[in-house]
Amino acid sequence: MNFKLSLKDINFLAPMFWYLGFFMVAPWYDFHSDLLTKRTLCKLYGLFLALLRTGTSVYSTTDETFTQIHQNIVLSRKILFLSVHISSLVFILLTILKCSFWDVKLWQTMITNFRYIDTKLQNTGKTEQSVFKNFYCQFFATQCIVFLIIAHTAFNWISLVDTNPWKILLFGGFIETYITSLMTILITTLARVFKVRYEELNIELVRTTRRQKFDTREVVSLSKIYRLLGDTVEIYNKIFGYHLVLIVLQSGLQVVHCLNYILELTTLAEDVNYRLLFWSFSVLLWTLYMLLGVILVINSTMQESRQFINLLYKAQEEFADKSEDMEVLKRLVSYSKNFMREFSAAGYFSLDRGIIFSVLGNVATYLIIAIQLNENRNEVCHNVINIIE
Repeated sequence: MNFKLSLKDINFLAPMFWYLGFFMVAPWYDFHSDLLTKRTLCKLYGLFLALLRTGTSVYSTTDETFTQIHQNIVLSRKILFLSVHISSLVFILLTILKCSFWDVKLWQTMITNFRYIDTKLQNTGKTEQSVFKNFYCQFFATQCIVFLIIAHTAFNWISLVDTNPWKILLFGGFIETYITSLMTILITTLARVFKVRYEELNIELVRTTRRQKFDTREVVSLSKIYRLLGDTVEIYNKIFGYHLVLIVLQSGLQVVHCLNYILELTTLAEDVNYRLLFWSFSVLLWTLYMLLGVILVINSTMQESRQFINLLYKAQEEFADKSEDMEVLKRLVSYSKNFMREFSAAGYFSLDRGIIFSVLGNVATYLIIAIQLNENRNEVCHNVINIIE
């Protein structure tokens, strides 16, 4: 396994796919032979993991210890906790089933397309010399942060709940949290893969159009690569469309949950538990980081995609209106426009910067509702105390 390959060579994903295969976040894929491997075993393993995840989720809702915890928390946090738990379970099951049963061939088509594009752009075998720009250095750093957050969360649960620590670790939702973060990182990484290739395509187009001897065949070749990238974006949308819907939904719920818990700790509790407060802020910041990472990378990738069309328009300025090269460029603009694709969340909405403000608006709305529920609970408690007195 080559850990020094650049993002410009799709084979850099080989070590990551090998690791993600243990969690069924990615299918079992052999990058050397460009084939899906052990299909039957992969399906059986995926079915086993899906049943295991479902079983642990059901157990966590029926276990006496977890039931008592849910009964003692305020209504708003109970609703938010269950919402996050259900969306997380759906996300995990969708991930496992899509990698083992559904859309498995689409993964192979996507990687094959990238391989062809890398060959045409002469990026096969390119390595990354900078340690900090190396993908696996960045991946290792993010994994360390995730493990620290999960470890801190587990420590808080174990110290607060009087039960077997292994029960907390196995059924407390930590595995689901980790798998969700892995899939989010994979989605973001593949969006970066698109961005790098659109950037390379734009650089090659500028070089071609600025040469003294303009060769329309090279521009036609670049337009074909642009078309293939657009087709690959469509495959990306089919594979990860519903994942993106759930990431936006789950991130919004998690942000509301964290903010509500922070307000509860600082206003309702008699003594502020700074350890839990720190945990809430860390989860909040990590959730926002992952969500913004996906949206901003996809948004910048779309800008690079549109830049290719703009460069074709600018290239027309160098030629007379009725020249043959001008006519070729006009046809290529029309051709390329048909293959400019947007990253879509299963067709429900496009992933651009505007979605950030939509999420923030919904977070503000539901946070106000949660605060009102907390205030109503406080009033009821005070009334009950006054009646008893």
